[in-house]
Parts: sequence; C-alpha cells; structure tokens
Amino acid sequence: GSVEFNARQFYRALAESGIGTAMFPAAEESSRLLTSLGLHVLPRVTSYYPYQSALSEVRAPCLNDPAFIVSEQTHLKGMAQIVRDYSNTAISLGDGNALSATGEDLCRCAACIAGSGEYLRKTYVNLDAMERAWGTSHETWENIVPPTEQQARESKRYAPWIDFRSYMDSVFLRTHAAARGNVRVADPRARCGFAARGTDELFTGHDWGALASHLDLLATPADSRIVDIARSLRAPSGFAGIEMTDAVSPETLRWLPWYAVLHRAHSVWWPDVTASTVNVPGMVGVDPLGNPAPFAPEFFQETAVLQNGLARLLLKSAPQRAEVAVYTSRSSAWLNHIDGQFEASSAQAERAYAVALTGLGYAFDYVSAPRIEKGALAAYRALILPMARALGDAEIAAIRSFAESGGCLIADVAPGTYDEHGAARESPPLADVFGVRYAKASTAGAPANALVELSIDGAKASGDFADIRADSAVEPVGAQLGGLAGTAPVWMLRTDKSIALLLNHAVADRTLDRARGLLDQVLRVAGARRAIEIGVRKGKEFQGGRFVSNFGKATLVALLADVDAAQETQKVRLQFDRSS
Repeated sequence: GSVEFNARQFYRALAESGIGTAMFPAAEESSRLLTSLGLHVLPRVTSYYPYQSALSEVRAPCLNDPAFIVSEQTHLKGMAQIVRDYSNTAISLGDGNALSATGEDLCRCAACIAGSGEYLRKTYVNLDAMERAWGTSHETWENIVPPTEQQARESKRYAPWIDFRSYMDSVFLRTHAAARGNVRVADPRARCGFAARGTDELFTGHDWGALASHLDLLATPADSRIVDIARSLRAPSGFAGIEMTDAVSPETLRWLPWYAVLHRAHSVWWPDVTASTVNVPGMVGVDPLGNPAPFAPEFFQETAVLQNGLARLLLKSAPQRAEVAVYTSRSSAWLNHIDGQFEASSAQAERAYAVALTGLGYAFDYVSAPRIEKGALAAYRALILPMARALGDAEIAAIRSFAESGGCLIADVAPGTYDEHGAARESPPLADVFGVRYAKASTAGAPANALVELSIDGAKASGDFADIRADSAVEPVGAQLGGLAGTAPVWMLRTDKSIALLLNHAVADRTLDRARGLLDQVLRVAGARRAIEIGVRKGKEFQGGRFVSNFGKATLVALLADVDAAQETQKVRLQFDRSS
C-alpha cells in the first residue's frame, strides 16, 4: 500500500522474485494494484498493539472498554465491506498484536476489574470455593481487586493473581474471536488471524495453543517450541506462517523455507520486503532502487524449488503419527513464573524436552488441557509433563487414566501439586503413579551434581547432571532410585504397573544433553518408535530433524540439518523396516 511513485515497480520485483502474498493496510486501491501484479492479498483491517506507557497499569486501548468495543465493531464491518470483493488469502487482524508490549501486568482499569469478577463467578462453583482457593475472604463477587505480581509473590497466595492472568488471556483471545465474527458478517468464509512478534508469551497474551486452535491464521516467530505448539494444536483448516528470524544469514535463508514446510507451515513472513530512501530496515528484501538485497537470492532460490510443487506435495501428505506427547500447561507457566524456586520456566522445560526428542529422532506433538480432557492421550504411547506443577482435576483424571491404560509417564518436578488456579493441593495427586511420596511441601534444594544409572528392561542406562535443583521433599516408595543430587533422590523409575519416570529435578536449556540415553531407553521400552532410524559414521548423532509422511501409498522421508549444526556436511544411512 505504499504511496511512493515507484510502488508498482517494487511490488512487481517482489512478485518476480517469488513473493506470493502481500500484507498491507486494507484499501481498495492497494488490493487492486497488488492483484493486477499477480500477488495474492492479505489486507490488514485492524491492529491490537498496545500503546500504554511502561509505567501504566492500564492498557491503551483497553480491550474491555465498551466504547472501544463498539467503535471496533463498526470499523471492522466497514473494512470487511472494502476487502470482501478481492481474492484474499486471509484477513489480517494485526501485525505484532499483544496484550502487553513490555511485560506489564495489565490491565487494571475499572472495566477489566469488573470483567474479572464475572470471570471468577463463572469459573468457581460458588464464592466459598473461590475463597478456599485464594485463602481470602469476600462477602460478595463485586469489587474483587486482584493482587499485583509483587503482592502475590510476597504473600505466596498465587491463585488470585493466576486467575487474573488467565482472565486477561481470555480477553485477548476473545477480542480476536470477536473481530473474526465481525469480519465474517460481510464475508462468512474469511480466514482471520494475526502475525505475532517476539517470544515473551506470558504477558503478551500469546497462549499459542489457544490462539492456534481458535484462529484461522497465525504467524509465529521462528522459535522451534512455538512453531511445534502451533503445528500440533491448530485447527486442520488453519493457515500457518513462520516469521523471518532476526539472525539473517545465507545459511538461515536457505534453511528457513524448508523448515517452514516440513513443520506444516504454509508461508514464511518477511516483515520488511521494501524500503523508502529514508528508512531502510536491516531485513529489507528490495532496496530503495528496486534491487534485491544481496542475501535475498539465497531465500528465493529455495522457495522457487518448493513452489514448483514440492511444498504442495509435502503439505498435502499425512504426517506420520507421533507416539510421544509433550504437555503444555498455561497455568503451570504462570505458576513457574510467580514461584520461581526451581529456576526453570515452563517454556524452558518444554523446549529442553523437544530438543532431546528431536535429537533422538522421535516425532512428538504438544497437547494441552482441552485436548487431553477430550481423550487425545489415547493416540500416544508416552506423555511428558514439563514443569507441569499446576493441573486441574480433569487434567489429573485424564493423566491417571492414561497411565492406568499402560501409557508411559515422564515428569520432572512436582506434577499437579497445585491446581489449575495455582492453589496448593493438600497432597500431590500423582505421587502413587510414580512410586514416590512427599515428606513435606515440594521444595527446591540447592544446586547439585548427580550421577544416574537405571536398569531398564534388563539394560543399564546412565547420565550425569551438573547444578540441578531437585525437589527435597520426595522419597521413593516402590520406585527404582537412579541417583542423588546432594541428598535428594533423582530419576526414579516405576515399572511394576505401567512405566512412570520422575526426574525430580528442574529441566531447562541443555539439562538433558547428557541423559539422552536414559530418556531413549525409557521411550523404547514404552513402545515408542523413532520417526526413522538413521545410521551415522563414527557414532556421531545426526544434527537435525526427521520427517516422515504418507501420500497415498508412498512414504515420504525428509531430513533437515539444524541451521547451526557443527558439521557442514553430515553423512547418514537411512535404515528402513523392510517388513512394514
């Protein structure tokens, strides 16, 4: 939608380079221009980026403000009338939408406080139930003011704050759902969503699983964990995108298109493809004179290969069913933030398991509370619970049922010792499943090293750890003990009923790098199979991802080396099961 005189030439150069779709502020003139040049259009009809100062407790604009809601409804219905007559790839609800820009604990205006009260009334059975969870006393539902983050941390009463944060997440999601509804008044088939920026998903409102499952379009940062959550939890008809990484290099630009397609994403989003003479972003694809940037050909050469039919083939193929599920818990994410005694966030733990599983060659999906409460765990052989310290009763019931049906459980620290609100439970609900007991409330010990060895199905596997924080409250009762971190037991395995492994220490970053053999052996005994077996020379692991899918009677196999792999060239040997 540029007003510069050479806009047509810029967009023609983009189309000739391989750019297929352009996102722009919705305007009939822009849609007509881009369509005439052969580009698909993705008009942006609104934006939900906050503009409040970092010192304010009120979001501007407030998404609960009645005046804003009415104004937005009118605006969206008008914009939808403008763009509905063009062949839109989708309708953009914004670029960089966020609840909070820089981690503010928003929003505490009168409308949000009142809305929070209504949310609590619907969430709890009655006022007494809320008071038991909160450890507070209220005469009515009205005028309940949630504590600030600092107040919640100092009082160690986390439920009031976590409930408020959950409510604000729901406001952010509801705003986008309402926007989609308003657009669909004019165009019932419109696909709507937004492009996110940054990876601080807590205060930004970026509950990736909820957003992916409720919106038709979601473009995420090129963060492996976020990409896999969106892949796992989006609706089958959802349109996915991955944003260009800030670390632009020839290697990254060659790698990213393949990474996107193999992770079932339909597009790569390049945020700054054109520039004016007064503003040239670092990631610009076409310079102010209309020439491709020096590094742009690296990207377009690879996209050209994919656009010749290979991308369509891969995206239409059915991915091989994953046998390992990794749990992502929004309530636990808030709890691990407010109660950081184990010094590991949910995002860090989830990413650490994903890195280990990818390195070992296991396909995996992320699962969330709505999925497992509907029976999704029946499709998997193993479930991993990364820092899943806050779980609701329905989640606990689904996890117990999975274990009782023979599923393998792997957890790190105190699974389910808090409920979904962040209220501490009287007794850990999954202790018996793991063959342990808690002598006191779950407590992080001092950092310590540990050597671990377990006998698994007649074979021994070992690993070593440095500076891990173990839960000093745990004692094994019927579980095989793998080792000690200081005086705290770690890596306790129960195999008498189903397979249940409690690491009993926090997992973050590269914690599992020297324990992959242990994890691999547990998963193998549980019956999980690698996506495809790979033979390597001199015992070196393949550094990259393995992807298997089916198209009709054909099996498609793809290997994608990590962009930062230590070896520029990796020689591997694929090992197929000839009996299958």
